[in-house]
Amino acid sequence: ATTYCPDDELTRGEFIKLLCMIGELAPRSMDTSIHWAQPYWQVVNDYGVLWGLDIACTAAALNKPITRYEMSVMISNLTSNVYTENPVNLDSPELRIADYGSISGKYAESVLQAYGKGILDGFDDGAFHGDSTLTRAQAAAVVVRAGWPAERLKVEDVSEVVLPEEPTTPDTPD
Repeated sequence: ATTYCPDDELTRGEFIKLLCMIGELAPRSMDTSIHWAQPYWQVVNDYGVLWGLDIACTAAALNKPITRYEMSVMISNLTSNVYTENPVNLDSPELRIADYGSISGKYAESVLQAYGKGILDGFDDGAFHGDSTLTRAQAAAVVVRAGWPAERLKVEDVSEVVLPEEPTTPDTPD
């Protein structure tokens, strides 16, 4: 199609390619024997962007519409594994995300990180609606905020978690 269609669903394959573009992740092979998005799936998989998700490199899996939960996991993994951003603490997430209490533990931390970093916001009812599919318009907003931190939403009551430095090997006595 040559039209944008902002209310149309986005597939997993399409979103994965967008993440490669904003993360400047170049596929090492352009083998498309399984699916057109196969090279992009391979590179995001190699970088850990798909950690915690069961998305196989098959036509059926990549053609499936992406859910908002899946998107939040990919975005959270992208910011930590590719951009090496520290995690954040978001005070009282249940006050910001109306359906926070019903978010599965599998997705809760990813949703919290994406909200806390100003990449995601909810619907007019204040809920995340993680089982809903991601629209092309929503994907555009998420990709811009993820790829360009200056475009992120301002979030109050959030603090960056400072991770400890990697331990160094102590000098051995002479």
